[in-house]
Amino acid sequence: MIDVKKYLIGLVLISLILVGVIVINNITKKNSLVKAGLANLKITELIERLEDNDFTGEVKSSITDQEVKILIEDYEYKFDLPEDMLYISFAPYTSLTHECYTHSLTGCQGEMVNKEVYVIIYDEEGNVLSEGFKNTGEDGFIGLFLDSNEIYRISVSANSLSNEFVVEGRLDQTCFTEVELT
Repeated sequence: MIDVKKYLIGLVLISLILVGVIVINNITKKNSLVKAGLANLKITELIERLEDNDFTGEVKSSITDQEVKILIEDYEYKFDLPEDMLYISFAPYTSLTHECYTHSLTGCQGEMVNKEVYVIIYDEEGNVLSEGFKNTGEDGFIGLFLDSNEIYRISVSANSLSNEFVVEGRLDQTCFTEVELT
């Protein structure tokens, strides 16, 4: 006959062990973000930190139209983008590019590294929303936070070369590598 008291004690002990394993796993997972300097950031800060830092492989991250995905030490994190936010990253180039659709914040590499590029962002009616120099950074990309409900024409120029491309509202493309400066 089963001793109910011993059975219940065993069940409680197993439950406590499982809870402990889950708690330790969650602490370890959180510590991975802390060690990488990615904990407790606003979504825009998180994206900029991932785009601008060289994590040398220990951190992998990509961005879709809906979320930022991060992989650190076999832990996967997902952070939702606000409904009205669109993030795109583009790499102007003169001779070398790669095909890309979903931007890897920590892996995509553009040709024009650390170059000052003049960028003008126009709305659908042709009004200038923003203009000025932006640096392509170590990865050769320029990231833009846009309103997902708008249509934009983006003009890019450097060293007397230029090009334009259109970004239409809520789209799932986040990486633009076809911006050849001619």
